[in-house]
Amino acid sequence: MKTSAERLAVLGCAGIVAVSVAGCGSVTDAVKGEGDKAITLGTTATTTALDPAVAYDAGSWLLLRNTFQSLLSYPAASSAPTPDAAQACEFTAGDATQYHCTLKTGLKFSNGHALTSADVVHSIQRTLKINDANGPAGLLSSIKTVEAVNDTEVLFHLAQPDATLPAKLAGPAGAIVDQEVFPADKALSNDKLVGSGPYKIDSIEATPKSGPAKVVLLPNDKYTGDAKLRNKKFVLRYFDKPADLKTAIDNGEVDLADNSLEPNTAAQILSD
Repeated sequence: MKTSAERLAVLGCAGIVAVSVAGCGSVTDAVKGEGDKAITLGTTATTTALDPAVAYDAGSWLLLRNTFQSLLSYPAASSAPTPDAAQACEFTAGDATQYHCTLKTGLKFSNGHALTSADVVHSIQRTLKINDANGPAGLLSSIKTVEAVNDTEVLFHLAQPDATLPAKLAGPAGAIVDQEVFPADKALSNDKLVGSGPYKIDSIEATPKSGPAKVVLLPNDKYTGDAKLRNKKFVLRYFDKPADLKTAIDNGEVDLADNSLEPNTAAQILSD
């Protein structure tokens, strides 16, 4: 289940706490990001690896939903997946064992490389091949093969009917990566990630445990999707403990916090 804070570009009020301004009604103002001012979101959903093939936790998916596209995605406040990088997707076999998607034209990664059906095939195949014990490969286990029909069409052949496949492809498990950047048989390091989502990673400050402590996101000027950016710079800060996040809030180091705050603390902040 995704939280409202998982799409930073359309950040809403439920599930987050405005800590630099009074009350929930001012969240919209907080996320606009006047000038070059960065909006900072604090979370205790810590993570280590950010490559979509091996990342399967709330801390990584929060970032991946904003820096990568999938064939489908969940719009804000929606419970059904809709086309994202795809123009349309549908089951084409009567027994739901074939799933066909047509990509939108003109898609590009933040490095300028064209995003084609070959990248979709590469993304799915590498996740299944790497099959990381802590990764999302299990979500894609119903896929027997996937082929690029042409540059804009992808056909999934399923080992058995799977009506939930669209929902699985709509998350970071279905994130599309650049085949020229991501190796087919191993994870890519966090500092080399390239996606086609509304934001691109500008910098990552790592912790001694190798996971990110702070990630700076900038608008991806190659993005042509439907998400509308409300700011010019976004910073994600990862905290090991809720107490550390609370201290950062008290010191004015973060503007927003997700629902990892202890409920009574969040309620107190909102009432101040």
